[in-house]
Amino acid sequence: MPSQVDHPQLDVRASCKNAADLIANDISVAPRNGRFELLVPTPADLPTGALLDFDVEAVGPGGSKLAAAFTGEVVEPPPRHRRKR
Repeated sequence: MPSQVDHPQLDVRASCKNAADLIANDISVAPRNGRFELLVPTPADLPTGALLDFDVEAVGPGGSKLAAAFTGEVVEPPPRHRRKR
C-alpha cells in the first residue's frame, strides 16, 4: 500500500486564453493528492472539436510557483447508461 503524502496548501488558478468570452471565470480547480482536477463550465453550443487553450498556475508556501499550459478539445458527452431493472 502506498504511503500517504502530506501536500502543502496551494492556491490554484486556471483561465481559458482563447475563449474567455465563452468560458466564465468560474473554472473549478480541485487539488487532490498532488494532482489537479479542472471542471470547466461550457456553453451548450460550443462546437465539438473546438480547441481551448488553458493556463494553470499553482502558488505554494513561500510564493513558489508551478505553471502549466495545455490545450483541451471539446468532445461529445458519453452516452447515458440505462439502469437495468
